[in-house]
Amino acid sequence: FNDAAVQDGRLPLATDLMLQAGAGSRIWRMNVQWQAVEPSATGLQAWEQFDTAYCGALAAGIQPLLQLVNPPCWTLSAGAPCSSPNHEPPARAHYPALRRFARSLAARYPDALAIQAGNEPNIHQFWPRPDPAAYTEYLREVHLGVKSARPAMPVVAAGLSGPAATAPAVGDIAAPEFLDAMYRAGASAWMDAVAIHPYPIVPLTDPRERFHPAMSGLRATMARNGDAGRRVWVTEVGLATGPVLGGGAITEDDQAATLEAITAELARAADVEVIVFHTLLQPLAGDTGGSPGFGWVIPAANGTFRRSRVYCDFARRLVRPAPGCPGRAS
Repeated sequence: FNDAAVQDGRLPLATDLMLQAGAGSRIWRMNVQWQAVEPSATGLQAWEQFDTAYCGALAAGIQPLLQLVNPPCWTLSAGAPCSSPNHEPPARAHYPALRRFARSLAARYPDALAIQAGNEPNIHQFWPRPDPAAYTEYLREVHLGVKSARPAMPVVAAGLSGPAATAPAVGDIAAPEFLDAMYRAGASAWMDAVAIHPYPIVPLTDPRERFHPAMSGLRATMARNGDAGRRVWVTEVGLATGPVLGGGAITEDDQAATLEAITAELARAADVEVIVFHTLLQPLAGDTGGSPGFGWVIPAANGTFRRSRVYCDFARRLVRPAPGCPGRAS
């Protein structure tokens, strides 16, 4: 799962890990915010919250996929706005600090699945001014730092927002165009896997679905750049329940059927190694965990929660018995 419920304070760590394991998950994509570890340039680091999550995940049989995000305010270009969380890339003068931090991250967490360099840099919500060449520099520094500590640790490029289209007014760049420019900037040397976030937006039975265009666009771009053999990681995918633009609504049955179909297709693909679903706990409006509708676990008003249809379907297939799910005839 791509899951921020613990960091948001919406679930205790033990409960979160119990729910992840109960659905059969073996990977937790978690943010490691550089600004939270190193808020000042003094060199003092505060790793405690990430130590606890990392150790707890491994004890539960779940491997962390560490997403290096949120450079501290002191690393930003002069005049750049600093907010929390901060999605501004560091200034070039602070690339040595980024490389040192990536080295520390890899050295401290040797049993992580991989380190991922950022998130969705092709859209303005995560990089205020999307720039594939600048992102490739960021990727290079993370790669060099990680490999200096753990040569075997995979470094994964940031998951590109698959459904995003080029929108000059806000700076968004479609994933194929962004990845093309990354290759031209030399990104092939600095990543062990390419990542994509191919949200379908609607069920696969709807001609408007965007999962297949996102995957085919990614593969065509890789092939065009002589990189067809590169590993592909799907580091976010999900389908939100609720109203659909243009009319109608997506039900929990639609969500379950769509994610089952996506899983089956990706599992057959020789190039796809990792599938990460967004998200475990149903986000609320304003949460950093994303928009409502994507959660597999639905909080109730009295502090309890229920497991959704997709959670129970995966649990029945991957975990026997499926904890917290009602029985169902096969």
